[in-house]
Amino acid sequence: MLRKTEIRNTRKRNDETKSSDFQHTIGPSNTHFIAQLQKQYGNAATLRLIQTKMSGNNPPVQRFPVKNQETGKYADSNYKGVVLEPVEGESDTYMLPDGKKVMWDGDYYDCTSNVKVDISGYDSTSGDDAGGESYKYNPALLQGELMSLSEVIGLVSMRSDIDTEQEKGKSGKYAEDMKRGAMFPPIKLTKYEDGTYGLSDGNHRIEAALINKYTRIPVNFFQEINGEIKPVKSFV
Repeated sequence: MLRKTEIRNTRKRNDETKSSDFQHTIGPSNTHFIAQLQKQYGNAATLRLIQTKMSGNNPPVQRFPVKNQETGKYADSNYKGVVLEPVEGESDTYMLPDGKKVMWDGDYYDCTSNVKVDISGYDSTSGDDAGGESYKYNPALLQGELMSLSEVIGLVSMRSDIDTEQEKGKSGKYAEDMKRGAMFPPIKLTKYEDGTYGLSDGNHRIEAALINKYTRIPVNFFQEINGEIKPVKSFV
């Protein structure tokens, strides 16, 4: 697995190469205009736009995040309802509502693994919150079911570091975002062959749900079968 620093350095080198390509592509006369595009949209998107324009084709539909001047956050027209929070000091990097950091380079990539991320599940305009009993989630991403929050907590052991000040701050921010109607994905609950259960993703969402006094939470199920963890509709 690539480390984040390696991923970012690779992308930085690519961006530097793309930046040097601008002078060959458009000449010096439009440098100021291009610099403004680079600042707002990034090198990769700007170069693609220029190349498309010079080829005689119509520019493509917007494929880069655009800043909302009032909120300071970003949106992408291909993912309506998804709010992208810029990460300070990191260009083309955004925080999703559940804390996942993604980089934009023609599409969205996980900052940790460099794997392409589908952010459509974070659409805050089409979610369900079980009548206020749960945080808002995308029903299309729920492969399991809504469970009682107390039942989930009774099955698993929470992370031991969840009570640190830093982690409490993260859970508190999630709780505030949930109250504002931000979309969060289902948690992941795994049943192992020895009959025990584990939470592979969702500690902070559970803590935030407790803060907001939710009684239910969306859960996707995974089960260990012959030594492999597989997604399942329900536990057997």
